[in-house]
Amino acid sequence: MRRKIALKLGGFDEQFVSVAYNFEAEFAYRLCGAGHQIFYEPAACVHHLKTSEGGTRMFGDHLRSVRPDHAVGAYYYILRTWSGWQSLVQFLRRPLQAIATRHHLYRPWWIPATLVAELSGMGWALVLAAQGPRYLSSSNWLKGGSSGV
Repeated sequence: MRRKIALKLGGFDEQFVSVAYNFEAEFAYRLCGAGHQIFYEPAACVHHLKTSEGGTRMFGDHLRSVRPDHAVGAYYYILRTWSGWQSLVQFLRRPLQAIATRHHLYRPWWIPATLVAELSGMGWALVLAAQGPRYLSSSNWLKGGSSGV
């Protein structure tokens, strides 16, 4: 995509904190809402880093943590792309989906920790949504030109 288009939309919303789960999906939602199209490229591939530390791993294992870092982005995304009852159901169902896993079936003692993380992430996302999105201001990017990104 052209850099100018991305900047006109404000770039990525900086309210996606911690592991920033769904930040790119929210940007795509705004891009399409502005009348642009996204095309599927079957040859495109993402190779995820497979190391024991760094990246999102610095926020802990989402299955064994009370930290909301892995949940907040999912809830914030739902709030930013709200579409009525469907979004409400998705928002309220997510904590149950988070514990309906094979991991929790075999290790039920992690269910309370996961629920604490999910409910904390839900609350954090509500605070972030109430503050509104944090996009790039036009004064930050006017000097940038129109080269492609």
